[in-house]
Amino acid sequence: MNTYTITYNANGGSGAPAAQSYTYATSGTINLSSTKPTRAGYTFQGWSQSSSASSASYQPGQAWKRSNASNYTLYAVWKTVPASTITNMYLSKQSILTLAEMNVLGAVILVVIVFILD
Repeated sequence: MNTYTITYNANGGSGAPAAQSYTYATSGTINLSSTKPTRAGYTFQGWSQSSSASSASYQPGQAWKRSNASNYTLYAVWKTVPASTITNMYLSKQSILTLAEMNVLGAVILVVIVFILD
């Protein structure tokens, strides 16, 4: 019996699932891991066999054919969170200084968010 492995690569993120092994069969499936990696400033879109893909071919928990007779690496596909979604943040009655590191369009930007007491 031939055994193959699916390796997950967070592709700039963290928290990739552990590798999965499966035994080759002419029929039947296994489910891809349902674990989703994370990356600051990005939304996880799914998995691809290409590290530079802009769209995902596979989703967490999706069926994977046991007839795939090779070892595979699946790379996380990321979509940048628009900077406009990180505006107008306010905490009532508190004063907080936070230094947050965000990755916007591939450039690391340091953002200081100051919440001022009313």
